[in-house]
Amino acid sequence: MFVSGCGQNTSSDNEIRNEQLTKRNVFIPPNNKVLMFIGQDSETITDYVNAVPEDNIEGFTLYTSLKSANPNEALPAVFQKANWQAGDVDFNSSLIESPEAAIAIGLAFDMCGQVDHAKNIANNQYKPSVIRLISHLKSLTPRKVFLRIGYEFDGPWNCYTPKNYIAAFKNITDEINAQSATNVNTVWQSAAWPAGSDAGDIYDARNADHFDKWYPGDDYVDWVSISVFYRDLSQWSYTPSGSPDAIQQDALTFARQHNKPVMIAESAPQGYRLGALTHSYIQINNPTPRTE
Repeated sequence: MFVSGCGQNTSSDNEIRNEQLTKRNVFIPPNNKVLMFIGQDSETITDYVNAVPEDNIEGFTLYTSLKSANPNEALPAVFQKANWQAGDVDFNSSLIESPEAAIAIGLAFDMCGQVDHAKNIANNQYKPSVIRLISHLKSLTPRKVFLRIGYEFDGPWNCYTPKNYIAAFKNITDEINAQSATNVNTVWQSAAWPAGSDAGDIYDARNADHFDKWYPGDDYVDWVSISVFYRDLSQWSYTPSGSPDAIQQDALTFARQHNKPVMIAESAPQGYRLGALTHSYIQINNPTPRTE
């Protein structure tokens, strides 16, 4: 989901912002318009297309990873179908199914219990895979591509560190520029996780310099992005150190300060199983029927 502005701005403010971003080849929906993406696997997208044929799909989101120097091993789902126990992910079939839609891509190089993939990207060890990815995305022109590089960078479950994450983000963006892939926008996505302090200071989004220390820079980031699964703690079984709403607002403030548009890159009714009409706290997998 995309938003063209980040605050209460005048029409003149919006025109200036959009003019500046257009010069950077950043796609901005018209004022007061939102571009909505659906996802996050090809099977679910197909189910939606079949169930709601009257909806002209504006965008869809899929996932892949970059964890190898060998292009034939890296980039699962981009060229061949993949499955991470949540439905088939098949870029080719989804691109064919919705030929006019933009695509948002979650590009993972998480490294918990693995080698430091971010460092390997930054040091050009994975350069053949980076080149192949950007070349393929450029070939999708004029389709718009929103590349969520190392999405949820400050989520402890990814084990990124600011220095190597920033270097990897810049390396990939430099390749986008080198190939003149002007249909590709870069997306810098925070998890906006309220319990980051449990995993260490670098993940604590309450810190005043939290976003600054993870930020690759204005010349590398086209969109500031967050995950929004809840606005309060009603779905939590305990009280974490941070407030979801406060962290989300801090991210929006950061975007305004850097004159960046905002994407809500991941959002869902977390804790709810809509088909079964059940609910559970997100830390406890114990679905119970909804009574209201």
